[in-house]
Amino acid sequence: MIQIKKLKLPPLPQCEATELTRISQKIYDFSPILPPHILLEKTPPPRQIDEILADIEGDRTVTLLEWVYCLQSTKQPNRQHPNECLQMATAIWRSAQNDGKLKRLLEWRLRLYDRGLKEAIAPSLVKVATIEWEKREEFNE
Repeated sequence: MIQIKKLKLPPLPQCEATELTRISQKIYDFSPILPPHILLEKTPPPRQIDEILADIEGDRTVTLLEWVYCLQSTKQPNRQHPNECLQMATAIWRSAQNDGKLKRLLEWRLRLYDRGLKEAIAPSLVKVATIEWEKREEFNE
């Protein structure tokens, strides 16, 4: 019978992104090519969901990455404030009417939801989409 000993490794050191960049520069004599207006130490942290949602409601610019983050975080239903979820979902769909990428992203997630992947999109977004679809159907009749 062969016995294999378990390897015990020390924990990996935790480094900030700026430290990793500095280390890589020392090792490889490499400096990342960034636009001149972006400084590694001055890059702001990601925005909080509340800030993004306020921009959505105010019809201000939201990046595609922020949209994905927003859609991901709206999947956790706010049981204490269900009306806020519906208002936010309505604002998201309203914004999607003017943003082709967002609209395709939402439609893709709806298709996944329709195919059984229920966690692909927040229930409030499905509900608002259903309400809007029913309104169109009534209008067309």
